Amino acid sequence: MKALNKIRLGTAAVPLMALCVLAAGCQPGEDAARQPVKTSGVSSEFSAGADTEGQLIDPLAAGTKGETETTPPVSREKDHATAAASDETQKAPQPEPRPEPADAKTETADFNRGRPALFGIHIGDSRASVADKFGKPRNEYRMEDEQNPLTVYEYDGFSVGFTSAGKTEFVTVQSDQADPGLEGIRIGDTADQAAKSLGRPDTDTGYVITYKTKAETLKLDVDPKTRVIRSIKLFASS
Repeated sequence: MKALNKIRLGTAAVPLMALCVLAAGCQPGEDAARQPVKTSGVSSEFSAGADTEGQLIDPLAAGTKGETETTPPVSREKDHATAAASDETQKAPQPEPRPEPADAKTETADFNRGRPALFGIHIGDSRASVADKFGKPRNEYRMEDEQNPLTVYEYDGFSVGFTSAGKTEFVTVQSDQADPGLEGIRIGDTADQAAKSLGRPDTDTGYVITYKTKAETLKLDVDPKTRVIRSIKLFASS
């Protein structure tokens, strides 16, 4: 009887043990619980982009924000380019002012009564020396004369006549704007002013005032009524 009961108990224990084994297999082991859960690349990016409150941030928006912060503004680049161009302009050499033509403003010596001159030109000076001093004339023409043909150079405010040998024969002032170098006396001044600046003339006919030397004659034509100088000329004494 006892042997029969043991056989029944052993037979009943087999299903019970099988149930225990199955139940144990369904529970996760301790090692399995400790293993990290693998996540996909997209999940990691979203996790890294989450803020402190656990909210997700769009990684595309975050990338755009980073580019905006690191890229300099276009307006700032333009400001730098404008400033650089301004510096280059200031450093660039500025063109020097062009000198005035010699005939526009002539430096002449003080009046020398013993050897008068107009614009620093004396009777007998060569054509080459006049051209070197005043440059190419604005006009040139010939005065035909059987005994003494002349070549005339016209400059602004005066003209110069040369003999066939190329020597200065006369100088004529043609403008009241030209300073011929007679102590400030010009066309339009009075005969009294000329006498005060140049000294007493050698002759004064009321029409003409002259200062003479053996080689040159300085002639001032005067209006007999107003005593205003109308023309000034230097020529060789006869």
